[in-house]
Amino acid sequence: MGRALFGALGLFLLNILLYCGHAQDALLHIEPNWSPLFTGEKVTFICDLKEGNIADWVYSFNLNDHWTNYRPENRFTSSSLTTGDSGEYQCAAYHKYSYVIRRSNKVSLSVSAEKPKAQLRKDSPVEGRVTLTCSVGFSSSSSSGWKYFWYREDETTSEPLKTGDGVLLQRGSISPSGGGVYWCRGGRGGRGAPVYYTEYSHPVATNRAVVKPNWPEIYSGETITLTCGIEEGGGSEWEYEWRTPDYYTPPNPRGSMMTSSVRGDYSCKGRLKDGASTTEWSDAFMLKTSAKPKAQLRKDSPVAGRVTLTCSVGSSSSSSSSSGWKYYWYKHNKTSEPLKPGAYVLLQSGSISPSGGGVYWCRGGRGAPVYYTEYSHPVVTNRAVVTLQHDWPEIYSGETITLTCGIEGGGGSEWEYEWRTPDYYTPPNPRGSMMTSSVRGDYSCKGRLKDGASTTEWSDAFTVKTSHVPRPVLTVSPSWTSPGDSVTLTCSVEPPSAGWRFFWYQAVPELSLYYTYELLAGNTTGTEQDSYILHGQTHTAGYVCRAGRGDPVFYTLYSDVKFVWSGGVNPAASLTVSPHRLQHFSTESLSLSCEGNSAEWRVMKADESGFMSSCSYWGQMTGSTCNTDTRASSGVYWCESATQSSNAANITTHSGDVILVSSVHPVTEGHSVTLGCMLRTKDLLHNVDFYKNDKLLPNGVGGELLISAVTKSDEGFYKCRGRNSPPGLETLTSAESWLSVEHPEEAASSSVFLLLLVVGLVSGVLLIFLLILCCYRKSKASSISRSQRTNQSPATDHMINQGETQDGHYAALLHGDSCLYETIRGSGQRKQGTNDEPEESIYQNVTM
Repeated sequence: MGRALFGALGLFLLNILLYCGHAQDALLHIEPNWSPLFTGEKVTFICDLKEGNIADWVYSFNLNDHWTNYRPENRFTSSSLTTGDSGEYQCAAYHKYSYVIRRSNKVSLSVSAEKPKAQLRKDSPVEGRVTLTCSVGFSSSSSSGWKYFWYREDETTSEPLKTGDGVLLQRGSISPSGGGVYWCRGGRGGRGAPVYYTEYSHPVATNRAVVKPNWPEIYSGETITLTCGIEEGGGSEWEYEWRTPDYYTPPNPRGSMMTSSVRGDYSCKGRLKDGASTTEWSDAFMLKTSAKPKAQLRKDSPVAGRVTLTCSVGSSSSSSSSSGWKYYWYKHNKTSEPLKPGAYVLLQSGSISPSGGGVYWCRGGRGAPVYYTEYSHPVVTNRAVVTLQHDWPEIYSGETITLTCGIEGGGGSEWEYEWRTPDYYTPPNPRGSMMTSSVRGDYSCKGRLKDGASTTEWSDAFTVKTSHVPRPVLTVSPSWTSPGDSVTLTCSVEPPSAGWRFFWYQAVPELSLYYTYELLAGNTTGTEQDSYILHGQTHTAGYVCRAGRGDPVFYTLYSDVKFVWSGGVNPAASLTVSPHRLQHFSTESLSLSCEGNSAEWRVMKADESGFMSSCSYWGQMTGSTCNTDTRASSGVYWCESATQSSNAANITTHSGDVILVSSVHPVTEGHSVTLGCMLRTKDLLHNVDFYKNDKLLPNGVGGELLISAVTKSDEGFYKCRGRNSPPGLETLTSAESWLSVEHPEEAASSSVFLLLLVVGLVSGVLLIFLLILCCYRKSKASSISRSQRTNQSPATDHMINQGETQDGHYAALLHGDSCLYETIRGSGQRKQGTNDEPEESIYQNVTM
């Protein structure tokens, strides 16, 4: 007994210890955990143990210091809450077997007696749609447990809206698809349908008020109607309030008002008849009045042969349907009855398409009674145009042209024509076109109906400008050729225009005159293209062109003769220059000899400006040789017979102290050539540098530059310059000369041609003639101290012949004699300051 009592006492003390040491081993929480709670809502208290089997425990709940009996469930659901249920709550768990008691934390519960009211907010429209947001208190719907229910038009009788009822339902927000009056309320609790609802929100109208006039622009004297429109919400349930420039109207069921043209701002808003909600005030509509308008009549360019007349009122871009205008059309007389759709016009909104020419008016009208604008100005649909028979930008003296006055869409006997010309004015007459020679000035015309009711406007002036007969410009490319090259001739007439045909001619020497022109083969009717290609050009030749147009053909002048130069030797016609070099001193005379299959020759020269002249102007022609009377001048020289032109030589003369000694003819590839540097004293300058295209070349030997095996890459501009020139002798620099290189087959073709020529001249008479000519040339060579070796061996064909001399000084220098600087200095001082002229001169001539 004592032991039992002691054990019970120990168990009691253990329970006391457990109770004191584990007061919060249980956790009390409330579902739902909302704050605040409202009267009528229910909550569930849950006593949660952190361990153990729930079935081994019994539970008691302390409600306002009143513990319930122990029960096996750890949950306790309250009845509908009242304000008296506010307070602190706690639970305790008692273990059935160990007699352990565990108590929970204390939880406060607050119950509000005031039922909440939902708040409804309307946000500004975005992309034309309004957003409504419903809320309860300041808590978010997710944390406070509220769900929102939406109603339209009537909150008490209508069912809550659903997603498919024309709105976009979101968390606490909707986006109505149209105008209307909306309410909302919140609800929470229970499963499925809520068991607790808030009060309904205040109503919100989503409709928008807009002031709408009859038409966008108002004119003095009109009576207009302004309408207060409730977008998607009109009808008898609305009343309207107006603010005008003169007064304010209280709510009334009239949705529109009539007013005269009183300027100022007008705005309105709608109010539900029961006063529950209103729209906002509309944007102000500013009424402006203008003076009585005049209709504008516009004639558009013809489309598919028909003219369109368009009538409009005002400068706005509003269509006639939006501005209320209807258009009335009149023809010939604005007092006549308005036209109707029929055979003569095609009526459209604001436009007609007349089927024929005439004089038209229009005016606009709108409203009831009709308010009319002023009549438009009259418009004649026909148009006068002066045209030239040919579309030529320029007319030349001697041409005959035809000018025509055309009445677009209105030609025929009912029209007479008036002309204004540079010389006179013509009264109305039935002649629609006139012929005139090339009289300069302005020509214009207009058409007049024979009854004089209306005329077209004067046409735009057509200006006839006559110019002197043009001389086309002929260009050749390239101007210097090798045998077999193609050459392009281009003929230009300024200003260029359509209609020209181009005719191409070869200039045939007329020894007693100048040149005659022969049409090139296959060129009888000319070419439409302004260029012509010559294939296989083999020798020097001159060409001209001219253009023609019209019927009968009007021709331009002939162009100047343009030559295609060939430096290669042509055995049928060749030029020999003595001294045999391209550069000469300005004090030297030249001997130019012609050889070939002709008995009569003339020597021609083209100077730097392109002016051509024969030997008779600047020298003396003796047989086939031309000797210059005075100092030679720069230019391109060649020989001409009645059938042939020789090779050309681009000879330059210089006033400096030094010239370059170079070959007159092109050098054949593989052959050698020697360049020298000669003083005005005819001495060869030893201490000298040679340049190609302004680049210094390796030093020559003994004052010469030897190129032992010439290639095409050796072509270029060469010059020489004395080294260490004493002060005042800066002119010891020669001008440049072009060294031309030809292919071996080109040179071979010349030799073959020569061989055939010799074979063809084996008759006795011609042989005697050649012997006489040979004797004559030998005697001529003694006078010019120069051997002309046209058909020597290829190795020396284009070299300076060191065995033949022009004078003693030159021969001595070629063989290595020294040069005295005293003589050089004296010559240089006389020419000081003129060293630039030769270089410019040679450049211009080389590129001719």
